Amino acid sequence: MPFNADLDGREEMPDKGWDQVLVWAFRDQRHGHAPTTVSALEITVDTEYLGRGLSYRMLAALRDAASRQGHNVLLAPVRPTAKHLEQRVTMTDYVSRQGDDGFATGPWLRVHVKVGGSIQRIASASMTVSGSLAQ
Repeated sequence: MPFNADLDGREEMPDKGWDQVLVWAFRDQRHGHAPTTVSALEITVDTEYLGRGLSYRMLAALRDAASRQGHNVLLAPVRPTAKHLEQRVTMTDYVSRQGDDGFATGPWLRVHVKVGGSIQRIASASMTVSGSLAQ
């Protein structure tokens, strides 16, 4: 999703993650603001195909598509796929963990960091789903 990251109020990525990026992108298109950045929205790999290296290939394809469109900045608001297994661990602690190799320990975060990405911040209000731990 292309959007203009240079407009006032967009110096940092938003707490609302890609939910806010979508609003920005549509607003930019409506008002004729040229995009300066592109954001990934989602990559999903069917569980039947996990462990075959598809996540790396999907990220490479995404990066190539962004580059072909003339973008040199690609943001990927990542939803940590294994976070639900550690409900009582804060997101800050979860994303801060590194293995002995220096890479993130969360599987989907790890993939992004291994291909050159970096964790910039937590989008605390992105894709929120409210409920109790029991739910």
